[in-house]
Amino acid sequence: MISNKSHTNKKILSIVSIIAIILSLYTPIVAAKTSSTIFSDISVDDQGYSEVLSLVEREIINGYGDGTFKPWGNISRQHVAVMLTKALNLPIPENLSEILSVYHDVDENHLYASQIAAVTKADIFQGSNGSFGPEKMINREQVATVLVKSFQLQDNNLEVELIDLQDIDISHRNNVNILAQHQVTVGKVDEEGNRYFDGGDTIKRVQFAIFLDKILKLTQIPSVESPSNGGQTSEFQLKDNGATAVVSSDQGFTQALQQNTITKIELTSGFTASNNNPVNIPIVVPSSVQGQSFDFNGTTLSSLEVNGDNITIKNATVSTLLIGSEVENITLENVKDASGSEHTFAGGGANSIHLSGDTVFVGDIKITSGTDLRITSDNPESKIEGTIWIESEANTKIDAPVSTVVIDSYNHQVTINDVVDELVIRSSATLVLGENATITNPTKRVDVEIEATYANGSLVVFETVLDKHQLNRILTEARFYLESAVPGSADGQYNQSDIDNLEASINSAELVLDNIVDVTIENQQTIDSEAEVLQAAVGTFKTKKVVVDLTQLQYAYSKAGRIINQNPQSDFPGDTYSQFTILIEEASQLLYAEDGVTQVAIDSVVQEIETVISELPSEMTTGSSITYFIESDDFAEESAYVQIQDSAYSEKKISRTLVENGMWIEITDLYIANISPDVFVSIETNGYVLFDKLTKAEAAEGYFKVIKVDETYRPFQVSIPGATLEADDLMPIRIYKKDVSGAIYDVMLSKDTRVPYGTYNVNVQFDRPEMSYNLFKESVTISETNNAVEFNDSDIVNINVELDQYTPVNYEFYYVTPYKGTEEDYSGAAGSGLENILISKGNYRKINLTYQLNNNNINFWEIQFSTGPMDIQEPTTITTNDRLLIVGNWMGTDNSVNATVSLDNYLGLYIKNSLGHKVTSFNTLKEYYNLKMPDKRVPGTITVEQGGVKYTKELNGLSLYNVTINDIVSETPITGEAELIISFENSPIPIQPISYTIEIQ
Repeated sequence: MISNKSHTNKKILSIVSIIAIILSLYTPIVAAKTSSTIFSDISVDDQGYSEVLSLVEREIINGYGDGTFKPWGNISRQHVAVMLTKALNLPIPENLSEILSVYHDVDENHLYASQIAAVTKADIFQGSNGSFGPEKMINREQVATVLVKSFQLQDNNLEVELIDLQDIDISHRNNVNILAQHQVTVGKVDEEGNRYFDGGDTIKRVQFAIFLDKILKLTQIPSVESPSNGGQTSEFQLKDNGATAVVSSDQGFTQALQQNTITKIELTSGFTASNNNPVNIPIVVPSSVQGQSFDFNGTTLSSLEVNGDNITIKNATVSTLLIGSEVENITLENVKDASGSEHTFAGGGANSIHLSGDTVFVGDIKITSGTDLRITSDNPESKIEGTIWIESEANTKIDAPVSTVVIDSYNHQVTINDVVDELVIRSSATLVLGENATITNPTKRVDVEIEATYANGSLVVFETVLDKHQLNRILTEARFYLESAVPGSADGQYNQSDIDNLEASINSAELVLDNIVDVTIENQQTIDSEAEVLQAAVGTFKTKKVVVDLTQLQYAYSKAGRIINQNPQSDFPGDTYSQFTILIEEASQLLYAEDGVTQVAIDSVVQEIETVISELPSEMTTGSSITYFIESDDFAEESAYVQIQDSAYSEKKISRTLVENGMWIEITDLYIANISPDVFVSIETNGYVLFDKLTKAEAAEGYFKVIKVDETYRPFQVSIPGATLEADDLMPIRIYKKDVSGAIYDVMLSKDTRVPYGTYNVNVQFDRPEMSYNLFKESVTISETNNAVEFNDSDIVNINVELDQYTPVNYEFYYVTPYKGTEEDYSGAAGSGLENILISKGNYRKINLTYQLNNNNINFWEIQFSTGPMDIQEPTTITTNDRLLIVGNWMGTDNSVNATVSLDNYLGLYIKNSLGHKVTSFNTLKEYYNLKMPDKRVPGTITVEQGGVKYTKELNGLSLYNVTINDIVSETPITGEAELIISFENSPIPIQPISYTIEIQ
């Protein structure tokens, strides 16, 4: 399983890594922010200096590596996209390839793919005719339209004096007028003192900085650290960068609940709450708080965590209650929950949890305490009508009425002193019954030995039963797959024979359940064996799902798109142009269809596209080629992995021919238009890695080169304390070779792969049963005298990963991805499956933690948390949690919303947890053979509520792209004030929603 995960990570990370590594081409300088200068070529007296300084401080712009800003240089469309993404805090889309598919000159491997996708998705900055034109310069009137659209500037009816306004292109004229109305531009001045805009002139870097800074100041939103309290003095304190409110009074509690930016409330002193509206953010009583009483006045709390001693909780309905592992004594007075609630008692002490008044729990209580724990009740009305699951090995005493007690793990001693309707023994335990104990229905598994006596000396008579719990659980899963399986040959469907086999396994299991009734150890073994057989049948069935091969379709689609974009319509003979457009649309529908795609349909469209291409003149279809002859007498395998680290080469074919003295490698069907001046190639073959750089002109002419493998290639060796790198370790070494021009080659190596002399940055990642290694070393020189990378104990530190879990879902830690240094530095690979990791000491831009989670082994999801910057110099435990909330960035100038305008123009959304860790992805998983791969984002919900009437629409995650108010309300257009609510109704993890009061226009 670890090998599979590593292989999966390699495929997933290869694209991400290329993007991250190529970013180092544009390493920003660290600006010296003195009072006199920030760059060497712009000073305090120069035009735009203060605006440039402001944008540097906002981390929106950077200079060049030589310390210059080049204020009067032109600015390209791709750089405008980068700056707008930062300025607007646009969320980076997860489906880059899908969004960028509209462009033939930008794909997910482009240097600025994320930012171009972000502005495209936001519908504020797009290309035309299938091209974004990332390197093209942008003129002043185009910038006016982009900025007005980005920041939703409105016409304020003021007159402006720009003598060339009527000369501005009609598509930009009104936006230039609006920009001038808001004094973002005052225009240029001619010799006669007249002001003009000069819309056709390219905009300079400093001019764009002035425009952008003015708009940011014009539309600035108050920061999180200074919440608005309607003019009142704040009755609470903030910490965790404004995410947590520290409350010591009812007034502070009420005010904190009114702040959308607060994601957690800490209670430090007792009070009686006047609020009785539901509270959807976590409430925490820290361990430093002792002997306090909190009366919630009937409020419903989604989550309450108590870590202090001698605490009283009154008058609350709690969905999730956590009693911390170090707690001593907690009183629950008139506390209730709801059906389906789940609670964890991780501590409490020998006289720990006291139920008082009308306290009733109807949900499940999991006892996981590592120390003695006791539950008491002061009256028959304070009771537990749900189930207590004892998963603790410590002494556990129950002195309260309980409906069901399940002993589910070995326990040293369980003492019962009250009425228990049903007692289930599934694992060995020592059971003590007090004078007041009454067990209505005691049962035990047939192969469990247990003796217990009542206080009067009489034996407890247990009914010995067959334990069918595991078989029933697997049957539930199997029935789900059988009921949801669609027979057929399309993607995601199942062959009828495989469905029949699963149904036969289910029938066999049901016969066992129905017919085996005699309580014997042999029958228990039969049931357990049947559970194993059925589990294997389910596992096999899941691998039988039809998976179609889209490789040839992707290639044909890409080639057809390239041909139709690079040739005028008039050059296409007959009706081939219209045929092409129809086929491209059909291919697109097949590529992005969610289900129902057959291999027959795919192959048919591929054949039709190839037929049309074959009928076109060769000058319309021929691409360029790059040919290498790798000269060596050592080659034995006709295989080579070729990377061309330039996004324009996504469409290509590679052929390999092994000959007596080396290998021919031919790369054909290359689309040369709009690529960067330099092309970087790496080739991995027969235990060697080779590098080459060529120019755009050379690639266009048809490039040929002989590369001779000689003694300047040395085996790459790694030495790690206490570990040996094996030849079959997947993804063990990633090297980054920086070219003199600034390019980065990113290559995966196996042990002893030979590399040419040079200097490399190195990341070594591999797994052992008890440890994952993720180590970094910079500026390693491979030469005639050195071919070893040595890691020392002093370079390495241990980190552990922990999840504070508040949701009853089964989590599996999947992998950790450390990102070294700044965004422009190389990133690490992902370590899989282990929470115990050895990592190099140093600064990390962020560390991403990925978990897979499931609900009864039927529905699977994957969630990734990003910690933010970390400096790791000593053993560290990285803790995250699953207390989630939606965070919004309102981008409008007021609360008015045009019902026909896409809502992503007004609102940017993302998810974070109560520790401030951003959720960078949250997806359902799709089974791919024996792997679970990210599929679709967990669906969100957007609701418009007006006058008690609610209109709802499902979202793709939190994407508001192309979602308008009119889309939500459908055929019932509304205007005026309304509530806009974004939530996750069907998320496996509760996520606190967010709402806005809007004025619909």
